Amino acid sequence: MSIGTIVCAVNETEGAAEALRAAAHLGRRLNMRLVAVHVVEDVPMSPAARREARAGGMRLMDRVLAEQGAWMTDRRVASGDPAEEIARIAGEERAELVVVGSKPNGRQARPPLRSRVATELARMSPVPVVVVPPGVRTPGTVTAIARRRPRSLLRRARGDRQQQPVA
Repeated sequence: MSIGTIVCAVNETEGAAEALRAAAHLGRRLNMRLVAVHVVEDVPMSPAARREARAGGMRLMDRVLAEQGAWMTDRRVASGDPAEEIARIAGEERAELVVVGSKPNGRQARPPLRSRVATELARMSPVPVVVVPPGVRTPGTVTAIARRRPRSLLRRARGDRQQQPVA
């Protein structure tokens, strides 16, 4: 029996694949259900094109989840603004946490994180948002989060809406 839900944003980028690896690891470590979400941006298109875009989003998720070995992940595809839709789905799923990827910004050894969706999502999400930095290849980098008292950490984060660093 799981103790909660993690929502993870999925698209075709390497940052999203890294976020999915981290979310799947946290889900296993914390015994939490994982819901992968892909959002088709809301641009003018015919109903047939919208259906094909949603079907393409589901195929993309199937491929990415298979590559990551995350077979037991629930899948959701939505249309609209990515940050708004991810936040909405996190609320509907009663998620404890949202995980998103990032892309590098610059050529520094530890470049600053950059993600428009993560920035907007942090403002509107009903739950804490974790941004996975670029270059995360092994689950060991997120183990420090999982080793802490995750339930109390998540409760504290949910009760205090001001953003505070977790790690």
